[in-house]
Amino acid sequence: MRNTICTSLMALLPFAAMADGPATGCFERTYSPAHLADHPLQVVSKLRILIWDAPTNDDTFAVIEAQMTRQGHVAATPAAGQRITQGLFCFGPAQGRPAGCAVDCDGGSFEVARQSKQELVIRTSYLMMGDADNCNGATDLAEIPATPVSYRLNAVPMSVCEGLR
Repeated sequence: MRNTICTSLMALLPFAAMADGPATGCFERTYSPAHLADHPLQVVSKLRILIWDAPTNDDTFAVIEAQMTRQGHVAATPAAGQRITQGLFCFGPAQGRPAGCAVDCDGGSFEVARQSKQELVIRTSYLMMGDADNCNGATDLAEIPATPVSYRLNAVPMSVCEGLR
């Protein structure tokens, strides 16, 4: 399904992603039980993000894999405790907007708040995860609707993201 999502995104994009968008790489973070206890609204216990350039054009794509918690707004939903993925297309900064990646069907986006060789910090106030075939998504990555939340991930070897594309 992930390959279908990414292939579909490539076919639907009316424009090429800008070369100065998010840098390619594999990023991951597992949040400790203590961190989650201190942040009871956080909806993910683990995030992995793969960002890559398409080999046949200048487009950049991403896949997010989230291990959902059993707390916050997902606690009483079918998404609680589930591993959910989402495909996105990426873009460079334009018209005062920072670089980031977006879900097709107006499923939200994340902006790159900071990126270095060691880390990627993303910010979102709306990003629907999973079940993108009907444009609804399974759950929002934001902790509180329309309220920005940031996630800091560490750069890891590309082998950690094998299988995400």
